[in-house]
Amino acid sequence: MAGSAADGCRYAYDIIRTDPGLAVWRCEVHAVKTTTNNLNELHGIVNVNFEIDSSEMHRRAAPEPLDTASVEWLQLQLQKCDDGCDHGYSELPFLPTRLIHVGQNEDDAPRLVIVENMLDSGVVDALQYATLSYCWGSKEDALKQTKTTKDTITTHLQGIPTSSLSPVVRDTIKACRALGISYLWVDALCIIQDGNVDWDRESQMMGQIYHSCYVTICPLSSRSCLEGYLGLRPQGLEVEFQSSRHEHIKGIYRLVRSPTDADEYDGQNEAALGRDLKRSSWHNRGWTFQESMLSPRMILFGPNMSHFICEIQLTSENGSIDSNMIYGKLQVMIRRAFGKPSKQPERSATTKMGVYGNWCAVHEVSKRAWTYPEDILPGLAGIAQAFATLTGDTYLAGLWKDDLHIQLLWYMLRPPAGELASVVHSLQHTDPYVTPSWSWASQKEYQEDLIGREISMYDDEVVKGNWVRSYSSKRMPRHNRPDFALLDYCYEL
Repeated sequence: MAGSAADGCRYAYDIIRTDPGLAVWRCEVHAVKTTTNNLNELHGIVNVNFEIDSSEMHRRAAPEPLDTASVEWLQLQLQKCDDGCDHGYSELPFLPTRLIHVGQNEDDAPRLVIVENMLDSGVVDALQYATLSYCWGSKEDALKQTKTTKDTITTHLQGIPTSSLSPVVRDTIKACRALGISYLWVDALCIIQDGNVDWDRESQMMGQIYHSCYVTICPLSSRSCLEGYLGLRPQGLEVEFQSSRHEHIKGIYRLVRSPTDADEYDGQNEAALGRDLKRSSWHNRGWTFQESMLSPRMILFGPNMSHFICEIQLTSENGSIDSNMIYGKLQVMIRRAFGKPSKQPERSATTKMGVYGNWCAVHEVSKRAWTYPEDILPGLAGIAQAFATLTGDTYLAGLWKDDLHIQLLWYMLRPPAGELASVVHSLQHTDPYVTPSWSWASQKEYQEDLIGREISMYDDEVVKGNWVRSYSSKRMPRHNRPDFALLDYCYEL
């Protein structure tokens, strides 16, 4: 144990440095039904986990998100990431067209600034800005949010009254001030919302905006732009304890409501962030998929504690450390594209096959909530830009030209009972128009890939000619509906 601690194992270090103290325990009881020799048996499994109160692995979160201790913890995570992580930032600095200068304190009115007009080039070169990834909420809530328009941009350049800002933006400005970040990017304020040309241009730069930011702030406990997230956290009930056997063992038990409802409990110990994400509207919103994948690191304000996540690890305010549960292979591809762009796109078949396989992860956005369904492709534009950099391929409404023969092989899942009529109606009346009908993105929810990439298409018969090369195979992928079974194919190049 001591050797592991000396080698840097935090778990071992916390155990050997801990003095006997008040035990923190978790008791879980599970009922398991088994059948043996045609006899049904019900077994009870009890899992008891004891920890020590003085261990840093389960620190108590601060009572407020911007409590001094919480802010210091967040600043420490940012500093440790600055010093120890290599996230492959682009060698060419990128700055958005507009940013919000948050000011130093509550007396300073936030104002919109045009980066090009910032005369001090030294300031621009060293500029750090945060981005906000949040839920707009319903269309009714979104309409009430303060936005930059053609009529308001001149006023916003002079100053934006704090009282007029939506609660989620107001809280984010407070968070930036507390963390010492002077500039903030918010889509509703930094993009002219009624200017189609401006919106199209800025949405195409979304990938660079999020990937080049200092940190992305994600309010998990906010379901709408009209909901703030910096209020008091639930503190629970504290019960004093004094051991009857050892006088020096005393302390306080703290009882708190579980953030996961009983009917949602799956019998597994989830990380703190996993529980917060499960109950968060942020994790189901369409735009946040791209924003989370593009951001090199994020601060997530949950209902009970804050979390810090980068490409290396996830750390929660209570001291728990876990593997990254948001980033994946898709994000690794994005990092390669934006971090160290090569002079020549990677066009080898092996590399492109892996890239295309990872692209399938974006299909998740069709199952997420979109205030405006027509935003689904703009909501992937930054990721698509990264993939185009890697492959040099042509992007076709959610699919890629060189992989079209596989990516077109998707099908609609059978809708749940009672929803067939609405699905048929949506197919017959595509309003608003989102994507061509041959794109998976044209379907809101019920779509799935037909063919797996492990199927070899070039193994049975090869016929070579001067101008045409044909491949055919008798080993076809199976399908769960016979009327859609693929019996044979001939692919000509």
